[in-house]
Amino acid sequence: MIYKFSALIYAESGRAFINIPFSVWEETGLKGNIPCRVSIRDISFECKLIPKGRGKYVIPISKKILSSLTLEEEYEVGMEPIQTLSRINHDSPYSKEKPIRYIDRIEIIPIQAGFCGHCCVAMLAGVSDVDPKKTISYIEVFTENKKKKSREDYIYEELGEIRDTINDKKIEAFKRLEASRQQSEGRFDYEKEREEGINAKYGL
Repeated sequence: MIYKFSALIYAESGRAFINIPFSVWEETGLKGNIPCRVSIRDISFECKLIPKGRGKYVIPISKKILSSLTLEEEYEVGMEPIQTLSRINHDSPYSKEKPIRYIDRIEIIPIQAGFCGHCCVAMLAGVSDVDPKKTISYIEVFTENKKKKSREDYIYEELGEIRDTINDKKIEAFKRLEASRQQSEGRFDYEKEREEGINAKYGL
């Protein structure tokens, strides 16, 4: 479902955001870092909504997107929650609707000892036989129309996910320790601690 609303782009701590003027929890039934597809005018991009506590969220605006927009100006915004962020580069000619290759069927071929990986690639590429001397050519068949992405890009993506996971675990551990300490002192405000933890994570 696409949620539409009017909102200003504002700056805070050197970054740009759009405030979502309703409770995302109540409207979508979703919580946490929610991946979304956002459209502003003729610009479309994907991002994770940043929680501000009690169902309030903001949309982060990257510098690249902001270069085509104006701060403190009101825009019509379309926001659609999605299952996960697409890993396809936005400059790529491919998409989920227009993939590199449709795999409508896979023909099983004999697996040769020591070349199981090559055989799997050959089956995905639609090659019916495997010659160990030509295994490189099978990979070329499978990737000949694929826009190449450097190994470093994949490494940076994986490191980013690992970093986010570690930060999340640190915040959860901090909340548990603080909750235990404050409970022992007879006072505990979970929402306050949650918001402070989130602000610490995103540097807000």
